[in-house]
Amino acid sequence: MESTPLIRLLTGVALSVLAGVGSAQAGSFYLQEQSITGMGSAFAGQNATGFDASTVYTNPAGMTNLDRSQVAAGANLILFNQKLRDTGTVPATGTSDGGNPYDPAVLPNLYGVWAPTPELRLGMGVSAPFGLSGEYEEGWFGRYDSVKSHLQTINLGLSAAYKINNQWSLGAGIDVQRAEAELTNAVPGAAVPTPATDLLGRVKGDDWSVGFNAGLTFKPVETVTMGLTYRSAVSHKLEGTARVRTAGGVTVLEDDATAKLKTPDIVGLGLAWDVTPEAKLLAQVNWFNWSNFKTLRVVSPTGALNTTSTENYHDSYSVALGGEYKLNPAWTLRAGVQYDTSPTNDNHRSTRVPDGDRINLGLGASWGITDNWALDAAYLLVLVKESDLSRTQAFGGTTNARSKDPMIHVLGLQARYKF
Repeated sequence: MESTPLIRLLTGVALSVLAGVGSAQAGSFYLQEQSITGMGSAFAGQNATGFDASTVYTNPAGMTNLDRSQVAAGANLILFNQKLRDTGTVPATGTSDGGNPYDPAVLPNLYGVWAPTPELRLGMGVSAPFGLSGEYEEGWFGRYDSVKSHLQTINLGLSAAYKINNQWSLGAGIDVQRAEAELTNAVPGAAVPTPATDLLGRVKGDDWSVGFNAGLTFKPVETVTMGLTYRSAVSHKLEGTARVRTAGGVTVLEDDATAKLKTPDIVGLGLAWDVTPEAKLLAQVNWFNWSNFKTLRVVSPTGALNTTSTENYHDSYSVALGGEYKLNPAWTLRAGVQYDTSPTNDNHRSTRVPDGDRINLGLGASWGITDNWALDAAYLLVLVKESDLSRTQAFGGTTNARSKDPMIHVLGLQARYKF
């Protein structure tokens, strides 16, 4: 194989992988499901309520709303159904539509809050705020854009909060975050691309990095609580390897590679209004700083993988309204709706995340079993708008597709213990 085709193969891998990593970190796969009680109201008011220990993630200042130390452990089961329809991919050599690439996924989290004094709270949390896992069928029409996508982040958070007076509380925290990615796509192995002559490119890497978060709560009157939060971007430099192999597993090219990616800054404003002792109205607005995600670069020591990919993401936002009702001393019910916009666009959207604007519908309940033990459950239905994509590969081909019937179901369960 001559050097020019080899460089083109590597370029195709680099562009596709880098696009996939960035898209996986987008608002479309920013995993909001970090609080199961918050999910029950479609995340409305979660920056203001401080209902349980998950406030370590949603707003550290909300920890001062907890009267005792507590631990909360939960998990979400995510069921994602989506297929892509070919709308004129070139070259047209696919053997299938790829099927539904997303297997069921479990998203766990763990939070703890310690109350050493009436005013001071210390918190810790383990969560996974960004993630993606999917794999299309071999030989599908969009294989030159993506085949397998796996991205996982683990966020370790330490935080503290202080209640200044009955109106104001302040909180802040440090986030230590690990990102790990493995992404593959097919690359042409002949002048006329076909599934039979394709090679497989893979990039794999990981990184540890640090960010921070801060928040406050304010009660202008006794029945109203406002919560404002800021979560910083986390800049990762993934370090690993890139390689191209034949269908038989023979390595054609392999090299070290690095890729920089950055999660968005997130600002959230929540409101909780105690209309009656039993009923609470909730509202939430979030803003995601995705406009800093314009281009991505892959760098290798030899220079063979030095490539730039245009993404042109734009800022996104979400708006949520919901309510909470205390049925009796043991049971609390929740419901809400959220409109969540996507930062992607038709000209640069990837098959790894063929995302669109979303409407989230949430239902939830909490059961106080004893004074110390409680269970929380929530269900979220995510209706995703069908979207078009047109993705040009480095060798000149273009993947053109439209998403078909995208829908997500999320089931969450959490146990809490107060001490």
